[in-house]
Amino acid sequence: MNNGAGEASGMDVARWVIYALLSTLTAAVGIICLVLRWHEVGISLLSAGIASALFLTQKVVDDLSQRGDRASSATAFAELGALVKEQAAGIANLRHDVAAVAAGLGQQADTRVTIARHLTAESMELIRQLSDDEPLEIDAVGISLKQLIDDHEATFTSRRRLRARLVILDPGSATFDLSVTQEGRDATVMRGQVKHVLAAVARIVKARRDAGWDDGVEIRLLDGIMTTTGIRVAETWFFRPRFVNESNSFQFFFERYDSSSPECYRMVTTHFATLWDLAHPVRSGAQPAKRLTGTRDA
Repeated sequence: MNNGAGEASGMDVARWVIYALLSTLTAAVGIICLVLRWHEVGISLLSAGIASALFLTQKVVDDLSQRGDRASSATAFAELGALVKEQAAGIANLRHDVAAVAAGLGQQADTRVTIARHLTAESMELIRQLSDDEPLEIDAVGISLKQLIDDHEATFTSRRRLRARLVILDPGSATFDLSVTQEGRDATVMRGQVKHVLAAVARIVKARRDAGWDDGVEIRLLDGIMTTTGIRVAETWFFRPRFVNESNSFQFFFERYDSSSPECYRMVTTHFATLWDLAHPVRSGAQPAKRLTGTRDA
């Protein structure tokens, strides 16, 4: 008789353990969904897990009452209580682990794309994606930006809705020679490139004024060490640091920041805005480039 009761009690406990595990799993999945902000699914699963646990409790009470074996009931209840306590602790730990993972996902590093060549093709492709009626905004910083001007002078001249802000190194700065020579470049050559760019900007502005447009292009000179080079076309930055003896490098590496890298985009945009404020205008009597709408403010 006692052996039969013991077997029945063991079978009951096994069934209760299965119910408890299913309830725990359902509640745990619900908690994960809530932490990940899938609120409707999370609430439904968590409610189902709680309801299942309540049903299990009622079932245990009913089975023990029908059996009337206090010794077996006490043993079974103790085993079930230990199991429930263990599962509850597991759920609590799981919640903390999932919360930590979710926080890590929220702070995941921006996606970065590295380009190991000059930016002519990339910047031209971005410009081609915009129709002539769409506003074009370009921000750029570098020692002379000669390549940018040579590549895009026709675009700057013919694009009516243009706002280009350029920051280059002041050739009259006391730090010009240091900034240039530490990269392995010839200061005289670089001064010639700066003069080339200033003359090109003057041509662009004159052509735009002759067409009855605003200047579109504004250039400023920075007195200091040039530590970065960057070009923003519409919603995309191409950016790189400048290095000592970099002129000996076969090619330069730019990183591309756009909507897939919002934090890097914001960081570089803030950096450029600071340089723009520090630099001083190079032209007098020119109309400032109008601020265009429809693109991210820089």
